Amino acid sequence: MLVQANSCRILYASLPRQGTNASDVFLFGSHSARVTCITTNGNIALSGCSEGSLRLWRMADGQLADAAVAEQAGTAVTAVECVGPLMVAAGTAAGSNTLYNIA
Repeated sequence: MLVQANSCRILYASLPRQGTNASDVFLFGSHSARVTCITTNGNIALSGCSEGSLRLWRMADGQLADAAVAEQAGTAVTAVECVGPLMVAAGTAAGSNTLYNIA
């Protein structure tokens, strides 16, 4: 997964194995503002953006599974992490950190 600088779009590409052709790059998902951070645990991807929204994506099909607004709406989400199989964490530019139950 990757995000181009100052882009709202999240891209997905699998790295080719030795001796195989390069893979295509696909649009995985997007935010309405610049994506500032992204993480994955293999089953889900979590992304945050400059306007303070979080999005949870299913890796299996790329579908949006859930969305939320950070504790301080309008404040950029600067860090996201999968804490466990059912918990994710987000940090904002204002210094707040929040745990979310994704069960």
